[in-house]
Amino acid sequence: MPPPLLERKAVQNLLAVLGSAGFLAAVPILFYVGMMVWYEDMGGPLNLVIVPVGSVFLGLVISITLYLPLSRLREHRSRILSWIVLGSASLPVGFWVYLISLHAPQAPTRDQLFTLILMSGGFYLYLLFGFLVHLLWLAGLRWWVNRSRSVETQPQH
Repeated sequence: MPPPLLERKAVQNLLAVLGSAGFLAAVPILFYVGMMVWYEDMGGPLNLVIVPVGSVFLGLVISITLYLPLSRLREHRSRILSWIVLGSASLPVGFWVYLISLHAPQAPTRDQLFTLILMSGGFYLYLLFGFLVHLLWLAGLRWWVNRSRSVETQPQH
């Protein structure tokens, strides 16, 4: 039986935000550790503090400002609407790539454009998988609460 506090939707949303923020914080940290191992360079010792703290901050900001409203919108309105909103997040990223290519001192090479598009796509997948983790946390918590309720209401033989 889950704790009674867990039956409140606000607590479930808070745990989902923390779960997705943890995922969003873990990805840059793992990439940074991979770069440290691959290049055999620690960087500065302050990076071992800045990267994790910045990643946790970024994860919390994205989870609170983007995923929480989208999940609430998904609950109360059309399910497809939240995916459309998240999909439209790729538009500013594409616009960013376009602006960088315009303000370059010389025309960007094919490799530079490919790198920008690859980075934009990676950031979009980062946001998309973070949203999926958020929704999985919500679904898992609600399944657990509903399952325990149904077990409690079943008659005992």
